[in-house]
Amino acid sequence: MLNNSLSAVTQAVRDGQYPIGLVAYLHDALKSAEEGAPVASFWAKELPVMVTINAGGILKDTPHRNAAELFMDYTLSAEGQAVFGNISVRFPARPSVNAKYSVEKVYRGRKLYLYPDEEVVAEASSLVETFKSMGFGS
Repeated sequence: MLNNSLSAVTQAVRDGQYPIGLVAYLHDALKSAEEGAPVASFWAKELPVMVTINAGGILKDTPHRNAAELFMDYTLSAEGQAVFGNISVRFPARPSVNAKYSVEKVYRGRKLYLYPDEEVVAEASSLVETFKSMGFGS
């Protein structure tokens, strides 16, 4: 199955459409396994663990700026990160947070690589065109 959604890969394996999925989001696999699906992660030592980040921010014209700043301060605090890290399945960005889904617990000391890296970002538009010319995407 060729799909542009990594979540769909896990769903297809979970639903029994395919016996294996080669690339998937870890949070999808963990959540499916916790829900009782016959899904497990395979860690190939030779392959990097790629991680990405999500951004948060406050709009300059937000009507309740103080409340927004308090909320952001809390979400970035150790306590707030622990709350997020115990939600199925969200990883705290803050290191050494004691949470069920902390990087230290789930990735067990493996080296993480931020993706997309600077090179991929710089080449993104040409890569999109290359993949489209190969018949992928729309």
